[in-house]
Amino acid sequence: MKNNSFNKNQIYNLQNTQADDSRFPLVNGVGLACRPFGSDQGFSLTELPDFAGEITSDALNRQRRPQPRLACLAALHLLSLAANSTVTPTGLKLNIISIVIGDTASGKDAHQIYTNDVAGYIGLGRNVLDKISTDKDFVVNLLDNDYKTLYVNDEAHAFFDGINNKNSSLYVRNIASLMLTAYTGVSLKLNGLRLRDLKLELKEEKKRITKKYKELGADSEGERICQQLDDQLNSLIEFGIRNPYFALMAASTPGEMDGFVNAKNINSGWLPRCIVIKADQSGRLKRGETPPISNDVISKLRDINKCSKKISITEEADMLLDAILDHYDLPEIRNHEVFGGLYRRMFETVSKVASILAVGNNFAMTSEHVVWAHEFIYLSIADMVDTYQSNTVSNLSSNLDIYYSTMQRIVTIISKEKRGITKGVLTQGLNQSSKKKVPFRLFLEKYAERTCQNEKDLLNTFVLKIIDNMTVHGIINCGGKITLEDKDKLLNVSECPEWFNQWLLMFTTVTNQSPMIKRVR
Repeated sequence: MKNNSFNKNQIYNLQNTQADDSRFPLVNGVGLACRPFGSDQGFSLTELPDFAGEITSDALNRQRRPQPRLACLAALHLLSLAANSTVTPTGLKLNIISIVIGDTASGKDAHQIYTNDVAGYIGLGRNVLDKISTDKDFVVNLLDNDYKTLYVNDEAHAFFDGINNKNSSLYVRNIASLMLTAYTGVSLKLNGLRLRDLKLELKEEKKRITKKYKELGADSEGERICQQLDDQLNSLIEFGIRNPYFALMAASTPGEMDGFVNAKNINSGWLPRCIVIKADQSGRLKRGETPPISNDVISKLRDINKCSKKISITEEADMLLDAILDHYDLPEIRNHEVFGGLYRRMFETVSKVASILAVGNNFAMTSEHVVWAHEFIYLSIADMVDTYQSNTVSNLSSNLDIYYSTMQRIVTIISKEKRGITKGVLTQGLNQSSKKKVPFRLFLEKYAERTCQNEKDLLNTFVLKIIDNMTVHGIINCGGKITLEDKDKLLNVSECPEWFNQWLLMFTTVTNQSPMIKRVR
C-alpha cells in the first residue's frame, strides 16, 4: 500500500485530528470525532489489502465514471456474500448495509451492476434480489435462497419512505423489524400465519412426492424425502431461520436521500449500522468498451464460497481493534447529542469490514485490514455528518418560506376538487404532506412532542385558523366546502401574515426548549 496517498483535505474540510493531539477536542464543532490513530499510516483509498484490492481494481476498470469508494463497496459486498457463514473474531456476521447518495448519471449504480454480474458468475445470482415488496416476501426470499439474500435497490428513497411511513400498510412497515432481526440476530422466528402456510404447502408437496415415487415403485425413497421435509419444517418451527444473511446495496439521489440522514434515523439504530457514501462528483466519463470481468476474480470468489473458516487475528490487529473500541467509547464521543449513535456502532462496523478484508487473505486479519477498515468507515461517518449539517442549514427557512411552502400545499389540495373540499379533507392532506417539502409539518410535530399534545388535534386547530384568517387572501368557506377564489392572492405576498408569524413563534419557542420540559395535561 502507498503511504500518504489520501489527502486529508478531502474530508469536506472537517477536522482531521488524532486523539493524542491535545490541541483539539475529542469531537469538533460540527460533530466529527477525532481518530484514535492517524490516517497517514499507509492508507490508500483504492488499494485495498490482498484479494479485496483485486476485486476493487476490476470493478473500477469497468466503471464508465470512476467511483473508487463504490468499487471498494462492490469488493466488500462480494466477499461478504461469498463467505457469509464465516466465523469472525467478534462473533458478528459479515453482512453489511450500504447507501450511496449521488446525482443522476454519476455512476452511483455501477458497483451494484458489477456485484450482480459477478454474483451470477460464481453461482450466487439467485441470492441477489431487487426490491422487498412485503414482510412475507422478505421471509420467503430467505427460505427460497438458503437463508441468504442481498438486495440491490437503486430507488432507496421510496423503499425507506415506505417502511418508515406510519400510513403505509402493516405488511410494509413490518419489513423494518424483520430486516433488523435478520441483519443482527442468530435466528429469525416465523409468525403463526407463515408457519400455517408452510404446513399447507408441505402437505400438498408430500402428496405430489408420494404419488411420483409410488408410480416409480420406490415408495421407501418417497417416504424418506417426505420425512426429510418434515424434519426441515420442524426445525423451522422450533428454531426459526438460523443465521439468516441479509445485506443491502441501496442508492438514490441527494434530493431524495439527504433527508434520510436525520436525528430520528441515527437514534433508531439504522443509520449507525449503514455505510453511507456520497458519490464523487469529479470523475470524468470514459469512452470505449467495458472490459470483461476478471476470470481470476470469479475463480477466487468461487473457491471462497466453497469453504468456510474461522478468521484468525494477529496481535497487532487485535490491539488496534481494542484502541478503536476504547476511543469511540469515551463519554465525550459516545454521548454526543447528535452523532453519539454513529460512534457507538463504530467498533462493530469497522470489525465487520476488517473481517471481510481478512477473507481475501486466507481468512487472516492483520493490522493493515483494521487500519483500512477504520478509515473507510470514518469517511462514511464524515459523509453523514456533512449531509446532516447541510440539511440543518437548508432547513432554517424564513417564516415567509415556511408560509409559502405551506400555502402552496394547501392550493394543491384544494385545487384537486372544483366543487371544494371539506375541512377534514384539507386536514388529511396536510397531515400526509412530506415534512421536507412542507417545513411547517416539522414544527408542528416537534411542538406536539414537546407539549405532549396530539398532532392531529393541533393540525385541526391550525386548519380552522387558516379558514378564519385567509378569506382576504382568496380562500372561501361556504356551506362546509372550502374553495379557492384566487391562488395569486394567497401566494403572492411580500411578507408573512402576522397570525402565521405568531403560530411559528409559539412552535419555535417551545420546540427549542429542553426535551425534559413538557406540559403536563
